[in-house]
Amino acid sequence: MFSTLLAIFGSLGLFLYGMKVMSEGLQKVSGEGLRSLIANMTRNRLSSIISGTLMTTLVQSSSATTVMIVSFVNAKLLTLRESIGMIMGANLGTTTTFWIVALLGFQFSLSSIALPCIGIGVAMIFFHTPKVRNGGEALIGFGILFLGLNFLKSSVPDIAANPELFSFLADWTGHGIGSVFIFFAFGTILTIAVQSSSVAGAITLTLVAKGWIGYEDAAAIVLGENVGTTITANLAAMTGGVEAKRAARAHFLLNIIGVCWMLCIFAFFTKFIDQITPGAADDLTHTLYHLAAFHSIFNLINIFILSWFVPQLAYLASKMVRDQSYLGLDKAHIQYQAPNLPQTGEINLAEAEREIQRMAELTREMFAGFNEVYESPELDLGSRVKELKAMEERSDHLAFDITQYLIYCTSSE
Repeated sequence: MFSTLLAIFGSLGLFLYGMKVMSEGLQKVSGEGLRSLIANMTRNRLSSIISGTLMTTLVQSSSATTVMIVSFVNAKLLTLRESIGMIMGANLGTTTTFWIVALLGFQFSLSSIALPCIGIGVAMIFFHTPKVRNGGEALIGFGILFLGLNFLKSSVPDIAANPELFSFLADWTGHGIGSVFIFFAFGTILTIAVQSSSVAGAITLTLVAKGWIGYEDAAAIVLGENVGTTITANLAAMTGGVEAKRAARAHFLLNIIGVCWMLCIFAFFTKFIDQITPGAADDLTHTLYHLAAFHSIFNLINIFILSWFVPQLAYLASKMVRDQSYLGLDKAHIQYQAPNLPQTGEINLAEAEREIQRMAELTREMFAGFNEVYESPELDLGSRVKELKAMEERSDHLAFDITQYLIYCTSSE
């Protein structure tokens, strides 16, 4: 039993590491295009949703996408309202993980996908062209991701060989709405524990494929994962600015509102999905498709409903996180990227630009004050001179901090 648990943890680690490598490789490939992509695809609400969907489809992790979106807001690349549209898209994009696993993951050997991807990716990283090398890195990550999923599938015991485990899960089923809330809580805790909705989703799909849980129970776990995934962004935003915290709270509001209305019609909705999806929900060959359809249609409906209330969601998020500028925070030091948020070249550049602009405004105000003193020698401006000296000291601190930050960014690339 202990060796089985170690194998499962190792498989999850490989899956998560593959996702990380793939995400970083894709971010490097995007390079300079990242900022222009954000600017072009957040012009309206629909384009914001589409861009969030595409980002999550590429990195295969809504948690990673929402953390990146929060970092974009923190760097002033996105407004709060634009970020809400992208977060909606991220929720939809994460359903592609379910469809990929449902269509490919358990139909044939995953090694037939994973090993060729790793082999081609390794060959690509020896090219001199940076984009080809970065693309190879992303391909290696994709292969490792599926390799981890393959090990996860083989590590989870078969129900026929472990009936005592099935009887343990059976104690949680068959209690009507009580079972729904139990599995909903399980999905929330699982996602918080692994800090990735994609990993939690892969575990859920594996449990379904092994016959441990049924369609309705898995659907309740998926709803829990929708709430649990918001914790990752909120944790990342803890050391960010006010707008970053508001974007994270907006993510929580989006998902918790969607889960609330879905729980009210859960029994009806699962039957509706069963009717429109080919095959029987209790047939293991079709259960994965039912679950993927449930996840996708739920998110589509939630996006359609809440996309009309983006200003209200932004208002609620703003009320949840008050602007603390009135506290008189120290302006002598730069307010650079929070350590819990992802560090990428485009975000670092935006951070540096923002702080240089702040220093330029301070310098402009300082020189205007000097002119005022020089042109009015007959006035007693002792207090004004002290203010200008303090501004000059803040300017020196900013110049030093910006230089140090740029050195740090260069070393971290």
